[in-house]
Amino acid sequence: MHVPAMSRSERFHWTDVALSVYELHGASMLNTVTELVGLGGAYHLGVEVYWLEWSYGCCEQGSGVHAVHVGASRQGLFKQRIPLGRTMCTPQEVVTILAELRRTWLGRDYNLLRKSCGHFCSELIGCLGVQRLPAWVQSLADTGNSVAQCLGLMAALPQVTTTDTEEEAVTVVRASSSSSSS
Repeated sequence: MHVPAMSRSERFHWTDVALSVYELHGASMLNTVTELVGLGGAYHLGVEVYWLEWSYGCCEQGSGVHAVHVGASRQGLFKQRIPLGRTMCTPQEVVTILAELRRTWLGRDYNLLRKSCGHFCSELIGCLGVQRLPAWVQSLADTGNSVAQCLGLMAALPQVTTTDTEEEAVTVVRASSSSSSS
């Protein structure tokens, strides 16, 4: 039986895409305060597509892009799932997108404020053609980045190269800021 090839516009919507939001371990007090003032919180994010959840994190070698079972990241406590719509990408197209992202999102390039899981998720969902990230999930990092740039602190932030989790990166930044204020 011959099945005629369909153009992209003729395909039905292949699968749902969702954002998984995790509260980073040790960030609940910080998040309580920042959420109250409208700055979101310290979150780990992952994109659910075709039964896996994809994210980005720091590592010394290779790609920082990794997959886990949906809702099973060890980076924090699962907070919520946010539906982002349906992608028209086939599974093979998603694999191709992720292969390219794995080549360009290296773990050594991770930066808590400028190139984190939130930035990765934003790029991935853009490639999938679904809704954008809700602003609140990235607003604390965006605000921190803006403040750091205004104060000229980006060069003073420690380079996170040996940690393999965002939780550890937060700890490094906290330790650095408390030692510099002493």
